[in-house]
Amino acid sequence: MGDIIAHMPGAVSIYEPWGPTGDVRINEEFPIVGAGSLTQDVFVTWLDHLSRLKLQLGQQSRPSHKKASLLRQMMLKIGGSRSLHSYRLARLQPFADTIIWKDPHAFLSLPSLLDQGLPVVVTLRSPFAGAASYKRMGWVTKLEPIYARYKARYGADAILEESVKMPPCAVRSAASVWRMGALLVQKHQTSPHLFIVCSTELETNETAVYEALFSWLGVAAEKPMAYLAQQQSKRSVGKKAPNATHDWTRSLAQTNQYWKEALTPEEVEIVSTLAGDLAQELLGTS
Repeated sequence: MGDIIAHMPGAVSIYEPWGPTGDVRINEEFPIVGAGSLTQDVFVTWLDHLSRLKLQLGQQSRPSHKKASLLRQMMLKIGGSRSLHSYRLARLQPFADTIIWKDPHAFLSLPSLLDQGLPVVVTLRSPFAGAASYKRMGWVTKLEPIYARYKARYGADAILEESVKMPPCAVRSAASVWRMGALLVQKHQTSPHLFIVCSTELETNETAVYEALFSWLGVAAEKPMAYLAQQQSKRSVGKKAPNATHDWTRSLAQTNQYWKEALTPEEVEIVSTLAGDLAQELLGTS
C-alpha cells in the first residue's frame, strides 16, 4: 500500500521512522502519544521536523538482521536500513511537496495523528495473517509495557487484560497489538481524516480500492495507478522466503490466506479469542 501511494506526483516516502531503525527520540515499541516518553510536545515537534526532513535516525540494526548472512549484515551495518535509505533519498528531492510516512509502529497513536488533521490511511490486514507473519519471522513483542501505556491513554480492555498475563509468543504478540489498533480504528472509523483499507477488499477489487483512495486524497492518480498495474503483472503465487519481511511478487491471496497453513489450531484459537470479533466487524471475516 505505502509503496503504491509513494508514487503520487511530488511525493517522497519515509520508511518506519518510529521503528527500531528510526528516530532516536522515539524510544518505545509501538509508541503512544501522551503515554510514556512520547509527550504531546515531543510529538508536535517531531512532526514539524518530519515535515522539514530533519530527523535524527539512530543505530541501523534490527533483531531480524541477525538472521541475515554475514555479508548482508556487513552491508546493513555500512549502508544502513530501509529507514535510512528512504530518508536519504527523500532529502535528495528538494522539490517534493508530499511526505508519505509509512509506519505500522504508529498504529497505536492513531487518535493523535487524526487530531493533527493529517490524512491517515490504515491498511487493516487479517489478524490471522498478521499472526502468521509474526510466527514466520519469530517476532515476540513485550506486551506488558505497551498495554500499560495503551491502558493509561485509552482505558482498559478486558480481553487484553488477560492476554498480557499469558506466556509471550509471536502469535499472541501479533493478535494483541492488532486488537489494540483495531479498537482505535473502530472508535474513529467515521473520522473525515481516516481512510480504511481492508485486506479483504484489496483481494477482491484492488484497483477500485486504489481509485477510491486517490479520489479521497484528491491527487492525480495516473502515475501510481500505472505503477500498480505494473506490480500486478509481476505477482506470482510462489512461496515466500522464510526470513524475508517483504516480497513484492506475492499475490494478495497468498498474503491474506497463507496463515491457514502456518498456524496450528491452538494458535488460531488464540487469534480468534483476541481479534475474531473485531475482524468480523471491520473486515467482514473471522
